[in-house]
Amino acid sequence: MCCESETKSTTTVPGYIEEAGKSLVSQGQQLASTDYQSNPLQIADFSPDQQTAFQQVRDIAANPNISTERVVDEGGRLGAVSDYMNPYLEQALAPALRQIQEAEDANRKRIGAGATSAGAFGDARHGIVEAGNARDAQLARGETAAKFYKDAFDTVMTQRGQDLSRFTDVDKTNFGNALQAVQALLTTGGQQQGLDQAKNQAVFDDFLRQYGHDFAVLEALGAAISGTPYSTTTTQTSPDNGILQALGAGGAALAGNPAFIAAI
Repeated sequence: MCCESETKSTTTVPGYIEEAGKSLVSQGQQLASTDYQSNPLQIADFSPDQQTAFQQVRDIAANPNISTERVVDEGGRLGAVSDYMNPYLEQALAPALRQIQEAEDANRKRIGAGATSAGAFGDARHGIVEAGNARDAQLARGETAAKFYKDAFDTVMTQRGQDLSRFTDVDKTNFGNALQAVQALLTTGGQQQGLDQAKNQAVFDDFLRQYGHDFAVLEALGAAISGTPYSTTTTQTSPDNGILQALGAGGAALAGNPAFIAAI
């Protein structure tokens, strides 16, 4: 009909945009057909220092090297009791016995001199007095030796106990030092392992960046294309009513005539 109008829109896309779109589709299809390349994150192994620390812990557990011997045990580090007794007796008992012997000799000389002056040297009375002197000296030796041996044993046990305490303290110190050495190795080994893990992480991160590179490029290309302006041309076609306007009122009447409209 003459009174109807027609509108047509034409979109004009630049040639470089059309080429970019084709490239985007082609690259997307190629990426979609590419097999996935797996590159899992590697976990760093225990470092040499950590391995050494582990072995030292096993050695300590197998042999703590802490003494449990008693002061009377002679098969351990304390050695024989005589190693303590003999020096003590030589230094203390021998001088005491020597003094008893000297006292006995002096009394015997005094007894002999007295018997000589009395004209009784060698008789029974002289022999009885000297026997008493010898008996007294022998008794003094026995009592002195018994006391010295008892004191020596008590002193030796005290000395061995002190030595055993020192040995035990040294064992404890060595044990503590060994544990500190293990801890130091674990600390340095942990730093070494951390460095290795950081290197593995860097490799994995680089893989992720490379793997995502193609997707990032396609995304950027798609964003660039979608944001590029393009032109749209709109064409509208409508009937020419100029002749009716020229006819004035008559033309208006004709415009209402269906036959006229059909002729037009």
